[in-house]
Amino acid sequence: ADLRAGDRVVMANQRRDMSDSGLPSKNRVNKVLREALLAPRALEGEAADYWQVVDDECASTIGRVETALAGFTDAPVGRPKRPEVVAQKLARHEGLQVLSVDDLAGVRVIVGSRFEQDVLADHIADVLNISNPRCWVDRRADPRSGYRALHLLDRSGYVRCEVQIRTTLQHRWAEAFEGLAEVVGRGLRYGEFKAPPGSAVAQIVGSLADLSDAIATAEDADNVLLGVTARRRLSKEPEWTGLLGDMSLGREQYLQAAVSVRCAQGPLVRALESTERAIAGIRGLKEDGVDVLRLGL
Repeated sequence: ADLRAGDRVVMANQRRDMSDSGLPSKNRVNKVLREALLAPRALEGEAADYWQVVDDECASTIGRVETALAGFTDAPVGRPKRPEVVAQKLARHEGLQVLSVDDLAGVRVIVGSRFEQDVLADHIADVLNISNPRCWVDRRADPRSGYRALHLLDRSGYVRCEVQIRTTLQHRWAEAFEGLAEVVGRGLRYGEFKAPPGSAVAQIVGSLADLSDAIATAEDADNVLLGVTARRRLSKEPEWTGLLGDMSLGREQYLQAAVSVRCAQGPLVRALESTERAIAGIRGLKEDGVDVLRLGL
């Protein structure tokens, strides 16, 4: 039977809105979801259907990355971005499209040291074919509000995926920072939050900033020592000298430095624990209705 003109238009639109992969076209998804996410209402109808597609693709992408990491690292943690968080990003960055959010899908890996971060990053880049320098985001060299980590961006799929590689200390610091952001607002992450001078919150913010720098200093020193060890193993040289260019490090000096670096991490852990307790206390007071920003020391 002949199709009515209206039916032909509907079918033409459906074909136009489907990509070669059988998924909805990115232009259509971006348009519908951006409008829906920035509106003060729940996702419904076409927008809800498209978000389900995005969510499914995030799960598929996360699974692919986790498979690439299998056998190389323990317990990577994957998660898709929640709609409300994506909406906040869209509102903050004019012109940003949903499918251009780099961490729409995310996988986080925790390793023991800076040295392991670099080794794992090289492995992930090889497996996922990430060669564009723009897809390597080194927050150790360029921290944001004290946050340090190494991120790799996989932009090859329908949705983009960010692989976060953190050391144990970087991760613990980041979790404490996020805990404080939950209390005072996400503007803390972007340098927009200003704590009242002399307040308890201001003290916690200052402590986190100091801890971030202290962790970086300790891990940089640890990274140098691990580099010496690795190069010695690779070179098979009998002496502990000349392994870092102009730097000459004798065996006794190396051992003393190694002990100093490892011992320095103990106070950092204890300082993080103290800061975590302070943040938990602030959160509890806020839940009880206390204006924590006015809370003095």
